[in-house]
Amino acid sequence: MLAEFLKAAKKPRFIDIQLERVKPKPCANPRSNTETRYRVLFHGKAIGVWRDPECSAARYLVDQRIVARKDILRAYHGDKLCLSGGVGWFADHIVVETPSLRVARWRPHPFAA
Repeated sequence: MLAEFLKAAKKPRFIDIQLERVKPKPCANPRSNTETRYRVLFHGKAIGVWRDPECSAARYLVDQRIVARKDILRAYHGDKLCLSGGVGWFADHIVVETPSLRVARWRPHPFAA
C-alpha cells in the first residue's frame, strides 16, 4: 500500500487555471493605460490579477504549497487550452514586454521581504 502511494506521489498532476481578461482601470489619459491584466481562477476561486498570469499564478501556487514544482500547469481562456508546461518552469520565468515578447529568468524585487 505504501509503495502504491509513493508511486502515485511521484506522478505529476495536471493543475488547471482559468484566465479572464480584466478591463483597464479608467484614467485621465485613455491612451496611457494599455496594460492588459488577467484574473486567474483556480478551482473556481480568484487567486490574483496579474499582467503575466501563468508565471505569477505558478509562483503563487508554489509559495502557498498548493502544488509541486513537478506538476503540469494548464492555462485555459474560456474552453480553449492556451498554454501548458511545468509549474517549476513557469515559477522561474517571467514574460518581458519589449517591442516583441521574450521570456527571462524571474528575480524577486530587491526590497521584497
